[in-house]
Amino acid sequence: MLEVTSSPDAPSLAAASCPSEDGHPDLLPDPAAIRAIGAPFCARHRLLPLRGAGGLVPVGMSTIAGFPALRSRLEYALGHMVVPVPMDDRSIDHGLSLYAGLALARAGESRCPETHSCRGLGTRPRTAALIALALLVAIAMAPSKGFAVICVLAIAVSVCNTALLAVAVFGASRT
Repeated sequence: MLEVTSSPDAPSLAAASCPSEDGHPDLLPDPAAIRAIGAPFCARHRLLPLRGAGGLVPVGMSTIAGFPALRSRLEYALGHMVVPVPMDDRSIDHGLSLYAGLALARAGESRCPETHSCRGLGTRPRTAALIALALLVAIAMAPSKGFAVICVLAIAVSVCNTALLAVAVFGASRT
C-alpha cells in the first residue's frame, strides 16, 4: 500500500475511499488515469493519480503548492474533479514504476523534437555545405595544404571527443 502523509490543508477523502486497518485510506494508483494524463507528465510534476469514487479523483503529489497550476489540465485530461493528496516521493516513484514503468522507459528512449535536438545538421545545412565546399576548394588549389588542414581538423575533433569522454567518465564515477 502507498503511504499517504497527513497535512492540515489536505481535504478529507473519507467519501472517496475506505480506511484500511492502519487508518490510512486504501488508495491505489489508477492506471487508466496515468495513461490519460501521461506517465512522463506525472513523473515530471511528481504526481500520481489514485483510484477515486464517483466524480472525484485523488491525485497524490509530493508538493501540493503546485496543484493550482496543474488543476485545469488534470481535470480536462481525467474528465472529473481532482483533489490533491500529500504523498512522499518514494510512494510516487513506486506507483509510477509499477503501473507505468514501461511507458516511462519508452518515453526515455525516444528522441526529443528536432527543434530541441543537437543531432544532425538541424537548421544549418547551408553552413555545413559552405564549409565542405571551402575544404574542397582548398584541396583543389593546394593539395598538400588542404590535406594538412583536414588532418588538423581530424585531430581537433579527436581531442574534443576524448575530452568529452573524460568528462563523462569523471561525472559517472561521482554518482
